[in-house]
Parts: sequence; structure tokens; C-alpha cells
Amino acid sequence: MVLRETRSWQLAVLSAPVLGMALTLATYLVAPGAIEEPVRLASEMTGRNLTAQPGFFAMLPPFLAFMLTIMALGCLALGRWWQSVLYNPGGFGGEFQALRLSTRITGGLVAVACLCMAALPGPYTTWFLPLTAPLVMAALGITHYVVNQRGLGAAPLVAYYIALLMGFLTVVLLPFLLLPAVFDSFLDVRARMARRTRERSNLPEDKDEDGD
Repeated sequence: MVLRETRSWQLAVLSAPVLGMALTLATYLVAPGAIEEPVRLASEMTGRNLTAQPGFFAMLPPFLAFMLTIMALGCLALGRWWQSVLYNPGGFGGEFQALRLSTRITGGLVAVACLCMAALPGPYTTWFLPLTAPLVMAALGITHYVVNQRGLGAAPLVAYYIALLMGFLTVVLLPFLLLPAVFDSFLDVRARMARRTRERSNLPEDKDEDGD
């Protein structure tokens, strides 16, 4: 709805973490059994009593909010792609590759995430996870753009998606995989690449003019 009303991917990805955290909180309040059953199944699969570990329940809400946010954004992108295929072929690729967070937003997200990791004790440091969802989408956007502009094929994208999946599971790798979004926000990679392309295209003409 945010994307439809504002036509801004930036606002859409920023509103998604709020939705994810709200849905997680509502689940805890309205249907706690929906949380307890997966925990019980995970305990049986791992052979460990996860409910006896106090840090486990501290890590669970932000992780669930993060996964809900990523799934919501993934479904939004999929729906937008389907719409583009039907009514505007190629339109989704252009608008998704143009996704770039402003420096203020990126700086704020990074600052809050660092504050969570530095100030919150033990397992509560994972509460920064939902805030990384906008950076995930921005990192995907700039990665797709660079790969497309350089004509690198699908291999780099497959490798990045696999690494991103590992980052979701381990969390430790995730901050490093979000660096493309941070660099793009502060350096405007698209503008730099476009400027270099113009300079290269004008270089032969300049040489010809000098020769004349």
C-alpha cells in the first residue's frame, strides 16, 4: 500500500520493519501458541531444551520480526515484478535497481544498529536485525545495477544471494553483505558509474577533435 500510494521504494522498505515488529508483537499477545509450537519442534530437532535457555527468547522476537519483514518485502518485489511483466515489461528492474537510501536514513539505521550491539546486553544485541531489512533491499538493488551495467551475468548475483542467505542464518556475515548499500548511500555509485561512462564515451571524440 505504501508503494502504491507514494511510488517510493525507499518509503516502502522503511515501513516494512515497523510492520514486521508490529506483527511479531501482535503474535506474542494474541496467539503465543504460534511461537511456542515452533520452539518445541526446534527443541526436538536439536535435542536441546531451548526453552531452558534464557537468551533464546530474547533473540527470538527480533529474528521473527526480521524474517517477517524480509518475506513481506520479497512478496512485494515479486508482486511488483508480476505487474511489470503484464503491463510494463522491464519496469520493475529499472525501479528496483534505482533503489537508494538517503545518507540520513542510512546513517540513522547504522547508528541505531551499532548502538543496539554496543549498549544492549548479550542476546539482546540481535534487536538491530529488523533495522537491516531496508539495507538488505538497497544492497540488492545496487548489486543488481552494477552487475547489469558491467554485463557480468548471473554468477555474481547467485553468489551474492547465497552469501546473503548464509548471512541470514549466521547473522555474523550480514553487516559485511550490507556494505554495498552503505557505500551507495554515501558515494552514489550510480552517478559515479554514469559519469565515468560519459567520460569514456567522450574520450575518443576529444582525441579526434585534437587531431583535426
